[in-house]
Amino acid sequence: MTARRVLIIGDTHGTWAAILDALELARRVCADRVVSVGDFGIWPGDGEGLLDATDWACLNHGVDVLIVPGNHEDYDQIDAAPVDDDGMHALRPAVRAVPRGHAWRQHGRWWLGFSGAASIDGPGGTWPQVRGPFYGPSGMAMGDRGGWWPGERITDDDVARAHAAIDRVEADGGRVEVLITHDCPPWVPLGYTEPFPLGDEQRQRIGAVADRARADWQFYGHHHRHRVDRAPWGGHAVMLAADHTPEEGPQWVVVETPSDPTEPISGLRPTTWTVDGALGRSGKLTAGPLEPLGTR
Repeated sequence: MTARRVLIIGDTHGTWAAILDALELARRVCADRVVSVGDFGIWPGDGEGLLDATDWACLNHGVDVLIVPGNHEDYDQIDAAPVDDDGMHALRPAVRAVPRGHAWRQHGRWWLGFSGAASIDGPGGTWPQVRGPFYGPSGMAMGDRGGWWPGERITDDDVARAHAAIDRVEADGGRVEVLITHDCPPWVPLGYTEPFPLGDEQRQRIGAVADRARADWQFYGHHHRHRVDRAPWGGHAVMLAADHTPEEGPQWVVVETPSDPTEPISGLRPTTWTVDGALGRSGKLTAGPLEPLGTR
């Protein structure tokens, strides 16, 4: 057996061109699944059509999409979606959302999703809260709630749920090797000068899950740039750029799982990165060559 691959993508904010490029890229790099770190574009109104189009495109590209929701997502719609046999919210047959604190097996390894983050333009944020009709970066209508839903907030109960999922994985003789979140743990140096206490609180809760899981890899977005940091236990925390910030670095990486269960999962990113070749930009999408994450 050969190694199997998953494509991880940063925030897309409902940008159809970026999502369609990601599905095409998955095919080019031989990935059978796309995992979004959130702010995918799960919205009412135009977002319903986006999910329909993504589902159709998944069937044509031979992949499916898992979304670990971010902050600007319609959690009412997510929570109302039926839960399938894998414990996922089935938004569409090939497009599913991972419940907060849910663990699943992917290519024989354990992954954990821990969604949510604080919005700077929501209640308690540092920007004025938008009220009434709101349009995302792609120009897509996000409904009449200002693009904010209470379900984005991470609670202590959510942390306990994630800890319980990790306990079950370990009781079964496994360990979480990949953690997908929308925001980062507090030990990542973000460099912001404006205080945002709510954001700090949410990152502390993400950190409580990351510290308990001690995954080899954590992937997240939210801050719309690319960086790689070492976790205190030696793992990697990888931030991905967004649909509208390709100048900040790669918007995607590849996770490769060897067939030998004793071999570690590896993370790969494009060796060279150009804005022209970014998701949803010029139609000059490129898939490689790839290099190991953390090498520079």
